[in-house]
Amino acid sequence: MQLKYFFITILFAIFASSSIADEILSKKDTARTFNKSFNEWKIDAKRIDGSGYGESVQSDAISIAMIVFVNDSILKISPVYTEKNTTRPWKIAVAVEHNEAQTQRIKRLGDDGMRALAGKWYQEMQPEYSVMTEFDLLEDTLQINFSIFEAGTNLIIDKVAKETMGCWQGCIKR
Repeated sequence: MQLKYFFITILFAIFASSSIADEILSKKDTARTFNKSFNEWKIDAKRIDGSGYGESVQSDAISIAMIVFVNDSILKISPVYTEKNTTRPWKIAVAVEHNEAQTQRIKRLGDDGMRALAGKWYQEMQPEYSVMTEFDLLEDTLQINFSIFEAGTNLIIDKVAKETMGCWQGCIKR
């Protein structure tokens, strides 16, 4: 049931309406993900395979992404572990590949609007988390990549995130 709640929360936050997402992950879901060992994440990933909500992909011994398909868009969540520490991730990578209609809505915001959106997400996750955002614009597809870090665990990331309001390397990649 916890897995179902987790994904319903995520899906609501990102795809509940045709407007632009209000949050990346809730702080509660982010905390829950940071508190999962790799083995716990692996069990959840296996559960999603048969749930009808999505699928999981294991790319190496300590990397599993959960992928959820909603409204012709794709949500990917990957806690990132190290070989030396599989008890908790050092960051959470979230990617949202938007459908064409949502891509066009976000593109209409322009560069300044997208940077403002990254700043909004950064502020919403403070003070517990530092979030770095990148908008990857391809022709008719937009993928927004988020890297979420626990505040205080990487002081350089905390500083860069604060100085750029969460914009990773200028935020917008074409």
